[in-house]
Amino acid sequence: MGAWRQALIVGKKGASCVRVLVINPNTQVELSYALAETVRNKLPEAEIVAFCPTRGPLSIESERDAWESAWYCMEELGELPAEMDAVIVACYSDHPLIPVLRDRLVHKPVIGILQASLWASANAGIPPLIVTSGDSWIPVLSNYLSQRQQEGIVRAVHASAADLFANSSATIDAIRTELVDADPSTPYALCLGCAAMTGLTSHITPHWSYPVIDGVEAAADWIKNWCEERVCDGDKRLR
Repeated sequence: MGAWRQALIVGKKGASCVRVLVINPNTQVELSYALAETVRNKLPEAEIVAFCPTRGPLSIESERDAWESAWYCMEELGELPAEMDAVIVACYSDHPLIPVLRDRLVHKPVIGILQASLWASANAGIPPLIVTSGDSWIPVLSNYLSQRQQEGIVRAVHASAADLFANSSATIDAIRTELVDADPSTPYALCLGCAAMTGLTSHITPHWSYPVIDGVEAAADWIKNWCEERVCDGDKRLR
């Protein structure tokens, strides 16, 4: 069976149209649509192509799941990435697809939503407070910040990504619960640390005094910046 993919065409298709590939590394087709819709809202003049593999984890709950999902994605992606102008890897992790695709697409931006959200947090001038899905991601994301000598806090809502996407109301309540003990006088950019949380920014913003960052939106913003400034090359890509 071939990979699932769906092109969402906005504006006129042509040489001037930026083509963005949104990779959802798990097998949730509905989530893939939601991710593409988030990017389309940020990049209305672009052509958005959503992709997810037909095999692999339904929900990526560990680094092992991430590696398995990368294997199936690379098996099914074929030459699709080479046809695109930019790629978003929509898994809130240091996903193995990112370096692999960067090696293949030397002069094109490949952006993970974790990296994009930290870029947005840095632009806001305050450290991130990452609220992720399952508890297993707390040490992984904490180590990621530590290795980069970056200040930040990681919390979890104690649920799988699949459950978060299936029940957005419960997800919003769970995120708010994690914010109850946060010191409101300490500025942190709240990073929604799971692709399944995309589209929830407006529901969380009234309950947080500082920026709320959707990693998928942040990745789209970074691509928009690249399109406008053309500063993204093999040495300057987001790391």
